[in-house]
Amino acid sequence: MKLYGMVCYFLLSCLSIYLTHYVDFIQKTNEVHEHTLNRWRTATAARVSEDYIKMLRPSGGELSYDTRHPFILAKCLPSGSDSPSSSLIRCLSSLCEALQQLGLIRDAECRSAITGQLLRAFIVDILLRPWVSEPMQSLRDIAFLRALVRLQQGTWQDVDKKLDEKEQEIKVAVGLVLLSA
Repeated sequence: MKLYGMVCYFLLSCLSIYLTHYVDFIQKTNEVHEHTLNRWRTATAARVSEDYIKMLRPSGGELSYDTRHPFILAKCLPSGSDSPSSSLIRCLSSLCEALQQLGLIRDAECRSAITGQLLRAFIVDILLRPWVSEPMQSLRDIAFLRALVRLQQGTWQDVDKKLDEKEQEIKVAVGLVLLSA
């Protein structure tokens, strides 16, 4: 009986050591996984937002805003079409493709979180870059991005504010601020 007790004590000690190492291993693996996902997210968002900015750029390089010309201002006023640019749609498709290549987890909650974090990183990244494009289309893209942000039900208020700032920047560049006052 005494031998049985010693064997049980030995096995429990071994199990305890094993579990401690197993928990440490899982913890470190999770940290590496999170770090890798963060790096992937940052790199993917930067690459796709750079593509977006390049697609916006007209073939001549710079777009000049001649606010004295009424046709230019008329193009900047809201119209019936609220369609985002094909450039934005292509970039959102690129984000979807990157997510598919990543091979998302089957857990819907985790998949949704990773997707939302990537979308947020993309939007923030493009808002930090200078835009050179047709102003009305830029405003439509901002409206579309704002709709995506608002689907997050108020958790991305800082991003919504940055969208407001970018919208104001574009309106100031083409003289729309005076018209909307």
